[in-house]
Amino acid sequence: MLRNGKGSTALEFSLVLPLFLLVVMAVIEFGWFFVHQHTLQYATREGMRVGLLGVTLKDEDDNTLSREASIVKAIQDQTFSIMELDPAKIWVFPVGSDYSDPDSWDTNPSNAGGSGAYMRVRVHYEHQFITPFLEKLFSSHGSGMLMAAEGTYRNEEF
Repeated sequence: MLRNGKGSTALEFSLVLPLFLLVVMAVIEFGWFFVHQHTLQYATREGMRVGLLGVTLKDEDDNTLSREASIVKAIQDQTFSIMELDPAKIWVFPVGSDYSDPDSWDTNPSNAGGSGAYMRVRVHYEHQFITPFLEKLFSSHGSGMLMAAEGTYRNEEF
């Protein structure tokens, strides 16, 4: 029977602290994950909007970009403050009449299609976890988690 509770508070604290820190880090980690996911989806929608209107953007040297490069630039411009997207992981390609992906969609050069064509924009991003413990729990290959955003649109008459 304990008569003196001096050590019990320290013992309880040492048992609860790791669980509390794990919960706090999980909240921070999933918050960062959802910021990345939301930003990726928003940027993909903005890139699709550029594509469906047939708009072309300009680069830093005031040169007019192709429609495909304009879509990629619009997506990268929307994500620049949150994450860095690899342009090789942004695909623009036509879809079939049944909305299926064409063969080797990921190896063909980008094609923003003509007027009235149905197109798809697909973006992949490798989310890196902050906490190594959570990365091991939620990552299948140990180096992050693949995030993807995509959308299908029909080019306007331009």
